[in-house]
Amino acid sequence: MILGACTIGALVACAATQINAAPTGGWSPLRNTTTTPTPVRGEFSMVQYEGGILLYGGCNIAFDVFYNDLWKADFYVDKPDQYIWQEVKTTGVLPLPSCGHGTAVVGDEMYVFGGLTAGSKGNELHALDLRTKIWRRVGAKTNPVLAQRSLIQHSMVPLPQENGILVASGTTAEKDDDSAYQYNSVDASWSKVSRGFGGLESVGGSSAIFINDTLLVLGGFVNNTASDSFMYLSKSNHQFIEITPHPSVESDRLGPIAFQGAIAVNNEFMVVYGGFSMAEINPYVWLYIWDRFPESGFWCRATSSEQATPPPHFAGGFVAIEQDLFAFGGRIHPRGHGEELSFDMWKYSNILKDYELCRRKTMLQ
Repeated sequence: MILGACTIGALVACAATQINAAPTGGWSPLRNTTTTPTPVRGEFSMVQYEGGILLYGGCNIAFDVFYNDLWKADFYVDKPDQYIWQEVKTTGVLPLPSCGHGTAVVGDEMYVFGGLTAGSKGNELHALDLRTKIWRRVGAKTNPVLAQRSLIQHSMVPLPQENGILVASGTTAEKDDDSAYQYNSVDASWSKVSRGFGGLESVGGSSAIFINDTLLVLGGFVNNTASDSFMYLSKSNHQFIEITPHPSVESDRLGPIAFQGAIAVNNEFMVVYGGFSMAEINPYVWLYIWDRFPESGFWCRATSSEQATPPPHFAGGFVAIEQDLFAFGGRIHPRGHGEELSFDMWKYSNILKDYELCRRKTMLQ
């Protein structure tokens, strides 16, 4: 397992002690010493489990061949620039092969839901016991249109109490009201937890996180364009409310974005990587830091002195293991080529240093 530089309980203090330490962090490419998940695919889901990475499903570049296989990436403690992939054999009642589905780990179970499938049937909720490697179809009654949600690979998240999952946004069926839904694994039931989705409909490619027991959803693709929406779910009125920029901070601006990854770090701030606007694929790592949670805060673009940076990706995997961030695969547009699927793994280090630098940059100490 990869060990981070700081403990969770010493976030700012530890980051401050490393502010002038070497290495300075940033991106570094990792070398795969085994096979790569094959065939190469996009719109897969990727989650962290027990110090490794689980990659499930996906589809080919044309969205007409779908997969329901499972792969696991493990990392060497003594060789930090290397890792291995291995296919995980599973049995039981498997989900339909899909891409753009949601995946979340709750305890020792991995839940898979929705997505694009052959014939656009969608997936009912399935769970994989990560100890026995046996799939089951979850018997909870699902809203008939909810299972048809797709492009939710970054907007289905586990509940912080490890008692279920929450599905926010997604491209939706005609009769879907676009509300967020929660599945409770204790009593095996679904419930609606929002009134719509902030006035938006059928938003694919959003990313969702939990911070301070609050659901936050960023961006997505709606009405043929990337969205600049950034909302939190109000616990009092069950509506999504826009997060506003800090009124007195001159900060960086992320702008519209879709099919990006997002991670909550230490229940304190959000990190975003990848995705695209209508002008470009986002090549940067971004932090969102709140001054008044959850109503307002500011964006800060992370700076890194590392020369090696990934080619700009979207619809890839993005997870955290301890204090290191990992990006894998997705769709890229190499110069002089059309859209391609990639299969490279990168690690981003010292995100806590970026957090401290961002706070200093805006004088919010």
